[in-house]
Amino acid sequence: MNLIDKYNNKFESSIYILFNSLLDRGTFFILYVFLTHIVAKTEYGFIVSVFAFTNIIMAVFDFGLPFYIQRETASGNSIKLEINTILYIKSVSFLLFIPLPIMYFASTAEINIPLIIIISTINFSWGISSIFNAVLYGSDAYKKSSFYLLISRVVLFIAFIVLLPIKPGVEILLLPFILSFFVHFLLFKNHLKTRGIILFKGHLETSLVRKTFRSSFPMGLGVIFVLIYDRADILILQKISGLEIVAFYSVAYSLYRAMQIFSSMILVPKYSVFSKSFSQNRTLSRSELIHVSFSLLLLGLIIIFIMFVFPDFLIKLFYSSSYLPSSKVLRYLSIGFGGVLMNNFTGIILNSIRKEKVPAFTTGVGAVINIVLNIILITKIGIWGAVITTVITEYIVFIFQFGFLFYYKRRKVFVLN
Repeated sequence: MNLIDKYNNKFESSIYILFNSLLDRGTFFILYVFLTHIVAKTEYGFIVSVFAFTNIIMAVFDFGLPFYIQRETASGNSIKLEINTILYIKSVSFLLFIPLPIMYFASTAEINIPLIIIISTINFSWGISSIFNAVLYGSDAYKKSSFYLLISRVVLFIAFIVLLPIKPGVEILLLPFILSFFVHFLLFKNHLKTRGIILFKGHLETSLVRKTFRSSFPMGLGVIFVLIYDRADILILQKISGLEIVAFYSVAYSLYRAMQIFSSMILVPKYSVFSKSFSQNRTLSRSELIHVSFSLLLLGLIIIFIMFVFPDFLIKLFYSSSYLPSSKVLRYLSIGFGGVLMNNFTGIILNSIRKEKVPAFTTGVGAVINIVLNIILITKIGIWGAVITTVITEYIVFIFQFGFLFYYKRRKVFVLN
């Protein structure tokens, strides 16, 4: 492959990753924006709180499997037995997953059990879809992944539009998300069949479960801790400050997080590249690392500038002037965006070089610091405590992970070429 073809392949994969991120996260972003226009602030705060809690426990039930599957596929290892084992485990764990959010929100005055079950199912199915994408990303099948996701989202939007004229409740409006997952599942099942993999055929092998989880679970812990410090502020605000404050904070936070979709086009394909390079000869490309660093730096500066200088415009554009108090929150949250990009980068490098326990440890430290600071600062200064804690946590995690990478480089765990 010549240099031009290699560059075109990299560019093409990045475009598909960006498309997937825009379509996936953008769908939920549009949902949140839509809900702010049709429900009261307290109901919106409850919905966001349920999504936040189920996001955290969904990560626990993911066990780091998407990262493991992408890495193993990219390294050329067969995942024929693993994928069936994983789906068996996921199917059984769903029965354990559903009761947890119901118990957590049992004391909330605004509790809506059908809504909790639907949101929980949506988040759980999203976790399974991420495993599908991991198989395709690890195989460099970015175009096929985008096609499957597009079809499933088209079905979602058609079903959503059909429901709108009858003005159903929020519970019914969310059902197309579950329909979308089943379409995605059937498409992926057919893809695996062409590769000789028949889902739900065979038996569960306990030895394979142990082997898989020994490697995947440390990566899963990292994701769990990230989601804890990513969502803990919303849950603590809900308990201390109330659902209306949650609504104002989550509006700004959803924009802040939505901006990360642009980093996915850089980082997701590089995870496969770094994993493959390390598995073959324990090396990482110096030029690749420098290129990614500068790309993230430029991206971060542009996005921070937009969020810091034009927060009023962004809030009015997406959420209307009734949420304008959220603009100040967005402005100061943007300071943490650079830390998000860089700790995501250091995290994928550490996972690529088989040091999965380090992201788990560093994000675990970040989660503890985040929860402690949130409780202290939200109690004292309310919503601004959540903002300050978010910014501090992102940079602490990056500093810790960068320190470990520097240590492993000195110990020649990996070599730059």
